Amino acid sequence: MLDDGVAGLLAIRKCGGVTIAQDPEDALFSEMPRNAVDRVRPDYVASTADIGDIIIKVVAEESPEPPHVPEYLSMEANMSENGSFDIEKVSQLGSLTSPDCPDCGGTLTRVEKDGLNRYRCHVGHSFTADYLLEGMGERLEHSLWAAIRGFEERAALLESMAEKAASQGRKRSADFHMKGAEEAQSHAKVLGAMLNAGWLRTSESDQSGGGSGPGRG
Repeated sequence: MLDDGVAGLLAIRKCGGVTIAQDPEDALFSEMPRNAVDRVRPDYVASTADIGDIIIKVVAEESPEPPHVPEYLSMEANMSENGSFDIEKVSQLGSLTSPDCPDCGGTLTRVEKDGLNRYRCHVGHSFTADYLLEGMGERLEHSLWAAIRGFEERAALLESMAEKAASQGRKRSADFHMKGAEEAQSHAKVLGAMLNAGWLRTSESDQSGGGSGPGRG
């Protein structure tokens, strides 16, 4: 996703600061600075070789009168500084939303400011919409891999039971267990095909498909 710098740049601008972003063409991973350039329109876009000179230039200039800091930014800054993220304070920033926090499972508050949707839980985790989507996708992917593993283990057990029943001449039981094994294998293949088709992909630049298996990342 690499869009976590957008909210910070917007906050700097709201507080009267100068915003600088790396030129996407100069970046090893261009998505983060490209998101910043496209969504914030920084005061300066430059290569890493030139950013130092820009900072020296800006620091040497006379600072304008700082604008009034928005209340929501003051609240979030105080929460981060004091490490205090209780439910009542976080809920004042926006409205409760149905997705829960991918990191801790807590309730998320949606903060809609400056054309950007952000989501924050009461223990301090914060996400842009893109990062929330990525986190939800990773959690869902892990669940699906666990389901695939469960179906495969079920199929293996049922096949063993079918073989045991067949060796004892219990054809009806053997057929019943083998049918169950085939159904479990079929379910595992369907879920595997969904993951390999990349339907959990969260960005246009993600060409890796749905994932490489359990334990990814």
